[in-house]
Amino acid sequence: MKTFIKLSICMILVIMFSSVPGTVFAGTPELHHHTARHGQEQGGQWDAALTLDHGKPWATDNPLRQGMSQIRDAVQSATPAYKKGKLSRAGAKGLAKSIETSVNFMLTNCKLEPMADASLHVILVQLLSAANEIKSDPQTKNGMPRMHEVLGKYPLYFDQPGWKAVEPAA
Repeated sequence: MKTFIKLSICMILVIMFSSVPGTVFAGTPELHHHTARHGQEQGGQWDAALTLDHGKPWATDNPLRQGMSQIRDAVQSATPAYKKGKLSRAGAKGLAKSIETSVNFMLTNCKLEPMADASLHVILVQLLSAANEIKSDPQTKNGMPRMHEVLGKYPLYFDQPGWKAVEPAA
C-alpha cells in the first residue's frame, strides 16, 4: 500500500508539473521539510530539492542501481534516433514505458534513508515528466535533453560504481 501511495503521488505531480519544465518536486513531506529547512527553491530549479549525504553522494542499493541503469540504457538507445529527428511515436512511447517500469521497480524495491529517498524522488519525477513530454511529442526540444540532464546529475547525488554517462542529446 505504501508503494501505491508513493507511486500515486509521483504520478499526480508528474501530471501537474509536466507542462512546467524545471519545476521542483516538493510534494512529499520529506521534500517539503527539506525545502523549509534549507530555504526556498532558487529560480524554480529542481536542484534546490536535491541533497547530499554530508557532502557526499548517497549510497545506493541494488534496486536503485538496476533501475537507473535500465533508464540510462533505454535513453542511450533512443538518443541516436532523436538526434536524427527520427524518434518515432512508437519509439518514444516505448522509451516512456521503459522509464515508467523502471521507476515503478525502484519505488517498490529501493530501501533508502529518508533524505536519500527524497532526493531520489526529485530525480524520478523529473524523469517521468520528461518521459511524459517525449511520449506526447517524440521530437520535443525538452524531453530528451531533460532526461540527459537528469541522468547527468544522478551520479552527483548518488554513488553508483561503474555509472556510465549518456552521450549528449544534441
